[in-house]
Amino acid sequence: MDAVHSGDEWSIGGELELAQDFEVIDLNELDSSCGYISEADDSTYISSFLNGLVTDETLYSRYLNGVISFDDLMREMHHSTTLDNDSCRSSDSDCSSKNDDSEYTIRPRRSKRRQNPDTVGKKKLKLRGPLISKRARLPIELAQYLGEAERHLNNDEFEHAERICYQIIDTAPQASQPYIVLAEISFRRGNQEKAKEFLYQAAQRNPSDQNTWLTLMDWAEEAEDFPLAIHYARQALRRNRADTSLRQRLIDLCHVAGRSREALQLRLAALSVTPESTGEEQFEVARELADQFFKLLDPHNSVKAYENAFEQYPDHGTDNDRNSALSIMLQMKRYDQALKFFTSFCGVKLYLNSGDLFDMDRHSSKLSSVEKFKRCEFPDNMAVELQLKLFLILAHLGLGPLVVSRVESTYTNENITKYSDWLLDIVVAYKEKNLYSIAIQLILKLKKSNVTCKLVQVWTLLAECYLEAGETESAIKAYRHVIENLDPRHTDARLGLVNLLRRLGRNQEALKFLNPSNLVQKGVKPEISLTEQCDLIVQKREKSPLKSSHRSTVKSFAFSDLQRTSVVGDVDSDERSVEKVCLDSDWLDASANLVSRDHVAYRLAYERCRMLDTPESVDSFLEEAWALLFSDVTRVCGPRFTQLALTLDSEQHRKLVIDRLASVAPALTDTLSNQIDAERSTTETNGVSSSDIWGLFLRVVDVLRARLPKSLPQLETATAWASLLPHVQGNDLRRLAASHLLISSSLIARHGTPAFLELRKIQKQWSEYNQYWNVMNLAITLSRDFKHCRFLDRLVTKDSLNLAIGTIASSDTLVRGSYRYAIARLINMREKFPDDALLTLLLAVGFLSMAMQKHIGSRHLAILQAVGFLGEYKRLRGDCQEVYYNIARACHQLLITHMAIHYYEKVLAMEPIGNNPEEKSVTNLHREAAFNLALLYRTNGNPAMARHILQKYVVI
Repeated sequence: MDAVHSGDEWSIGGELELAQDFEVIDLNELDSSCGYISEADDSTYISSFLNGLVTDETLYSRYLNGVISFDDLMREMHHSTTLDNDSCRSSDSDCSSKNDDSEYTIRPRRSKRRQNPDTVGKKKLKLRGPLISKRARLPIELAQYLGEAERHLNNDEFEHAERICYQIIDTAPQASQPYIVLAEISFRRGNQEKAKEFLYQAAQRNPSDQNTWLTLMDWAEEAEDFPLAIHYARQALRRNRADTSLRQRLIDLCHVAGRSREALQLRLAALSVTPESTGEEQFEVARELADQFFKLLDPHNSVKAYENAFEQYPDHGTDNDRNSALSIMLQMKRYDQALKFFTSFCGVKLYLNSGDLFDMDRHSSKLSSVEKFKRCEFPDNMAVELQLKLFLILAHLGLGPLVVSRVESTYTNENITKYSDWLLDIVVAYKEKNLYSIAIQLILKLKKSNVTCKLVQVWTLLAECYLEAGETESAIKAYRHVIENLDPRHTDARLGLVNLLRRLGRNQEALKFLNPSNLVQKGVKPEISLTEQCDLIVQKREKSPLKSSHRSTVKSFAFSDLQRTSVVGDVDSDERSVEKVCLDSDWLDASANLVSRDHVAYRLAYERCRMLDTPESVDSFLEEAWALLFSDVTRVCGPRFTQLALTLDSEQHRKLVIDRLASVAPALTDTLSNQIDAERSTTETNGVSSSDIWGLFLRVVDVLRARLPKSLPQLETATAWASLLPHVQGNDLRRLAASHLLISSSLIARHGTPAFLELRKIQKQWSEYNQYWNVMNLAITLSRDFKHCRFLDRLVTKDSLNLAIGTIASSDTLVRGSYRYAIARLINMREKFPDDALLTLLLAVGFLSMAMQKHIGSRHLAILQAVGFLGEYKRLRGDCQEVYYNIARACHQLLITHMAIHYYEKVLAMEPIGNNPEEKSVTNLHREAAFNLALLYRTNGNPAMARHILQKYVVI
């Protein structure tokens, strides 16, 4: 069976090679000489065929009995052959019909008549007539040998026939006839799958055999393998492209397989190969195909359908057909193709300066220069719409000056009323080709018409033409007319006027047109200024933590908004429902006036910020940018939620605010990501993208950083509110950058809670780094509430082997006053990390603090344990300023004055640790020790020594 698989190496390249060897034959002569052989005459034909080829039957008997080898058989047959090869070449049809039965493609088909199962193996073959290519032909000796296989096949001796075919395949692997015989053998045996494989191998070796492909197509269609049937049908159609029945069958297969586009393409190809009998039918089919292609967003084939119809029947097309084809070409901006269509099917003639008639195929390179053309002629009875499209095409190709007079004559009131869009497109085309004077003349005619005199597009186009022509004052008047009389919210007109005024140096006048306050809906309450907002924030932060009444208001708001469908059965359910209705009504009033909802005002405000971003107007820039970025946040949060939004107190509240800012109607979207995508697409469509807003925010941060420390409250507020903006939440990198800015600004302002809440979000990502825990410890130290306590307890429970978490949690427990719990946790940590000096110091601090408590059984035992841990701490840490300073502080707390003075003096006598002055300045404890020592001297009645110490170590 190896010989069977050798045909798999054939590819498309192999088929092309076979195609080069095809022979052109006379089908009429072939049909008359060969025809189809009926099933009744098969045996007679084969016997006579074999008698003509085999001169000595005993040769086969001797070979089959094993007397001679296969090589001896071939040698004897070669010597006994008396056929004249030259005469066979000169009369191919006679030779092939009489001597070469194997050159006919055998196509096994199932009989449609009901057969007896006993007679299935006796099924006869049908012989067909197309000749096989030269490479697929067998040598005459092998052809005679294949006849022997067919004789065995007719006698139902399948094994002998199969063995002979495999021997022939080993000798001539490129021949197709043995595979056809093998396919017939498998088919008679009832193995149709194997017959398909053999028949496909034969088709690959002889692609010109259409009948083989048709048989494969039949079998694939019976198996409902429509893609494979389409492939076989395409192969068969390549052999005879004029076969209309086969093409229709292929179209039906494409429809069944759901390939509507392929079916339409086949119908389109049929228009050129086999056109319809009349022009009306041709154009009716072309219109149908063009419409269907256009619905499938395939304008190229839609135009091709019309072009094929006009090529076949150029006199039967209507003006509507020409208009449809040209409109599609203009939509695709295929102006050269449209001009060729005009010159071919509409009677348009272009003459060169030499007097020759312009031909698109020969003179297409001359389209770039209008100087090479002399005139343009077209029929006087051409429809007006076709004339306008011709003018538009010529203008886009740079040939507009050839028909200026004809174009001006078409700008009548009647044509303006019907075809104002086409006339405007012609003006735009002249403007794009820098023919501003012609464009101005044409658009002035539109301005005088009652139909187009109030169109904004006409006036903006006139202003642009005036501007390009150098008439700036006329351009300013046109822009002003649009803004003041036609459409005050027209963004392009305002921005065009502003850019023109800036070029003329009239910046104040330009800023007046960029003020969005005139465009925002009436009834909006005036926003408080930047300074007033930040002062309000500072005042609230200076107070104690949130009052109970304020917290209850916040909780009821979050509960009512996050659980809208829940039913509360307690007493104050009515109060909560009333409060929910009030809050929702407040939200609807606020959301209706958000700046981001008015895209025109939003765009103008952004352009105003860009214009004010200069060193001379940096204060105005900061105010305008603050209003643009954060005015919506203040409206949504309201006065009662300002502190929550700034300190990021509640994650649920933050998410609620982000949802409200991200979408016009939060109930219409399911997830936050969908809302952010909708907002991003809306802003980018209106000219301000998320990247622009992010860049503006970074510019505000740069300005505030340059003004530190005065602008520290403003910087912290800006970074806190930025984390609520949809433009920041919609991008992971921006969200992370805004979080880092918030952490830095909060720590600089010594507000630990906002920094802790942001650090808590990124704990999983950065928990392996000591830098993260150092920043976390700093945020916890600066925090004024206890929101971090449960968080640290959960972390210690989950990861008891993390030294950083255990140290921070134990230190926080000491600060809270739970000394016994902290000591127990520290002893547990010390068992796992016995050589850590900081744990020993914390144990000493814990016992020392417990000794200072009022209700304690024995202070002496606690003090002795504290002193013992201090000694262990000194052993582990070594001699340095830090050790002696901590021992001196402990003695100072215990009022052991003489020992505290001793250790403070040792600190003053030692040099700080560090390799350079910068490092030493960080670890230097001279000032701290000197200050505490001066306190001791002053307490003990020695102010002179205290003053001496301060003058020596503290005063700069």
